[in-house]
Amino acid sequence: FSAALGTAPANWVRQRRVALAADLLRAPDLPLDEIAPRSGFADRSRLSRVFTALVGCPPAAWRRRAGG
Repeated sequence: FSAALGTAPANWVRQRRVALAADLLRAPDLPLDEIAPRSGFADRSRLSRVFTALVGCPPAAWRRRAGG
């Protein structure tokens, strides 16, 4: 897996979840409390921690910048 994709399986899953969350953040009427479980995170807090670590800003700030 790592040789084929260049990253460990857990990192790949984390990146896919954050990408899904980013897609869901484009819908302005969808609250973060719903986005977290839909994208595979246990809760909003966990989504925020992982999203911020990978993207560099919290989901709500990213949403404002993306115009969602």
